[in-house]
Amino acid sequence: MNKKLHSAHFKKQYLLFAIAIIILANFSRIDAQTKMYGDSTSFGGGMIKSWIEVDAGNNPQRVGITITKSILSNLPSGYRDISLNLPAAADSLFKHIFINWNPGGHPPQTVYGLPHFDMHYYIITNAERQQIQGGIHNVPVASEFIPEDYIFTPGEEYVSVPQMGVHYVDSLSHEFHGQTFTRTFIYGFYAGAMIFVEPMITVDYLATVVNEVIPVKLPQFYQKTGYYPTTYEVNFDSTAGTIDVIIKDLVYRSAVTSVENSEYIPDKLLLQQNYPNPFNPATTIKYSIPALFNVSLKVFNSLGEELETLVNEEKPAGNYEITWNAKNHANGIYFYRIQAGNFIETKKMILMK
Repeated sequence: MNKKLHSAHFKKQYLLFAIAIIILANFSRIDAQTKMYGDSTSFGGGMIKSWIEVDAGNNPQRVGITITKSILSNLPSGYRDISLNLPAAADSLFKHIFINWNPGGHPPQTVYGLPHFDMHYYIITNAERQQIQGGIHNVPVASEFIPEDYIFTPGEEYVSVPQMGVHYVDSLSHEFHGQTFTRTFIYGFYAGAMIFVEPMITVDYLATVVNEVIPVKLPQFYQKTGYYPTTYEVNFDSTAGTIDVIIKDLVYRSAVTSVENSEYIPDKLLLQQNYPNPFNPATTIKYSIPALFNVSLKVFNSLGEELETLVNEEKPAGNYEITWNAKNHANGIYFYRIQAGNFIETKKMILMK
């Protein structure tokens, strides 16, 4: 084989090797984020389907429903409800999504009287939800399990909606302060325990929004261990002609069964997703350590350059949070990394002013 042929052969082999590496890398990225679908149903001439996206460890990353946008111009004239089971293969706290179409709104009519969807993401099964009794359900919930500023739906103190539960609403949400209702986020309880989270969204909002990520208020503690949302997203895909409503930026929280046990010791090292995310200009980062560790928590820019050290000291077992204020930094993608013993984890955050 002459030198030219040998050189051409080598280049061809190198090119094939490079292509193989790229394909393997792409497969690795695909494997790292897997979307699994649950139930789907026809509605208004289109489709609604449920899904969960998990990482390589089967940990849930996003939970959502996909709606054919054409549905919005073919909606039923009367009330409809839909129950969609989420894929059982996913290791998710959330079991099914119960969707209510309210063409005439619902009480209080002065607040929620516009046509809208209630999208309940339940952490109990469909069969368990169907056993929920209506009427006055006078079971108090400790304030530590309810987000700050959340109250009973006005006029419905301790009222359980049949097959749904007791609804708590954000008293500071815009619709309670002279503005037109567009979208809000509700928490639901029954028998003193949280059972659902609920984006409640008007048809007009779904028809006009392109993409919005909305932070949600969080309780101090949770009664059930699992991954909980810190934001929800409404996203229109013009190519597919679909709208996704997603609870996302999920963070792992250990259960606290009573307020007296609120100083619980975490059972593993954990770095949570910052919230809000995207943020402007400050965001909160939480982490947990199960024993005494030297903890380092640093912020880096997209080039990998270290910007700030947020924590660099010995910490006893516990749950911690720290705020990073990025007022002196430009819009863009940043990373934060924790190191505690041999545990190292990095997460991405987005500054959007």
